[in-house]
Amino acid sequence: RSIWFPIVPTTGEEETPSAPSAPGAAGGSGGGATSTTIVRSLKELTVIPDSFGIPATVGINSSAKISLENLGSEILNLDITLVNLNKIVFFENSKLTLIPGETKILEFKIIPPSEPGIVTGKIVFNSLGLKTEIPFALDVNSEFSLFDVSVELSDKIISQGENLPGQITLIQAGLQEEQDVTIEYVIKDFEGNVYSSVSETLAVFREKTFEYEFKTSELQEGDYLVGIEVLYSGGVATASHQFKIINKQAGFLFSSIFLVILVMA
Repeated sequence: RSIWFPIVPTTGEEETPSAPSAPGAAGGSGGGATSTTIVRSLKELTVIPDSFGIPATVGINSSAKISLENLGSEILNLDITLVNLNKIVFFENSKLTLIPGETKILEFKIIPPSEPGIVTGKIVFNSLGLKTEIPFALDVNSEFSLFDVSVELSDKIISQGENLPGQITLIQAGLQEEQDVTIEYVIKDFEGNVYSSVSETLAVFREKTFEYEFKTSELQEGDYLVGIEVLYSGGVATASHQFKIINKQAGFLFSSIFLVILVMA
């Protein structure tokens, strides 16, 4: 089971540290400081939803819609590009124009991969060197799924250096008998990099809910996804949830603002 997960919006100029090499990634040299790129967002462009979390089934195509609105005073000429979603997401046109105040709703096709699993990527809207990125997750299940699975997070925004507690639920949707399953816990970013993959085997009868702490303390700032892939005899069931890591100073500021709002309420 997947969800629509909200993104904390950013405006103006934002410094985005380059992603570290994912464990097991080929190439690259060790040591040295990570580089930083400047990403300027399209403040005039409003995109709804601002992220996607979509359930899918192997062999079954689907579609989704996204709304774009030009809040600025000038014409927006947009190019649509994809990150790690080629052969999965298909727009009818890769270019569009929005006059000031105009809203357009775009429908796009989704063709799941032939193998179950969790796919991450981005839909990117570009205009004159500025861009707005929309994180995208596709939870692909086997054709005949015997489990309904979900992952819930206690926090969707954490400070750098913290781990992330979550709750996992597995429900048998087919034959009600005890069954051993292998659960793979993964952490990915939205460029398809895998930062963590841990597995364990559990016995499940009817329903099982338990707590799990995702190890995220070594990750840099940015948007990530935690997911579970439940492997059992005859299939795979998946679920995921997005979260954001912010620096400690921003985390303190966020907590302080929340506390002030709470006191005022």
